[in-house]
Amino acid sequence: MRPLAFARGTGGQSLIETALMLPLMLFVLVGVADVGRIYYYATSVASAAREAAVFAARDVNESPERITQRACDEFGAASCPSYIHVSVWRSGTCLTEPVECLALTPVKCQPERGNAQVTVTHDLSLIAAGLIGRFFRADPVPVRGTACVPELAR
Repeated sequence: MRPLAFARGTGGQSLIETALMLPLMLFVLVGVADVGRIYYYATSVASAAREAAVFAARDVNESPERITQRACDEFGAASCPSYIHVSVWRSGTCLTEPVECLALTPVKCQPERGNAQVTVTHDLSLIAAGLIGRFFRADPVPVRGTACVPELAR
């Protein structure tokens, strides 16, 4: 009868272990979800930049507004929200607002020809921002994609 009396006294241990580990496990789960979202948006931003750069390279007279709208359409936004920034470069000259081009330098595709470069930046808000924000300044996370395409001859 002694082992039964001993087993009765340890019933609260599991509850305490669960109470201690549950916040840590939830934090890991939310972190994994954030990593998956960053990967998803990184591929979406890269695809949007690539599509807009090809669109800009097809016609050298295309306006920066239409190129920006093309990037936003490919990204999946009907109109460009404030958390998506698009910079358009043509032959080393920034065609969009100067604010969008301050920190970016153009990448030359082929120095002997003109090129169209589009950079799309998405400011991604993390799910775990409330938890991480107390220790790190990580919100929002800028996810950037750049595509450079030589101007296509007609």
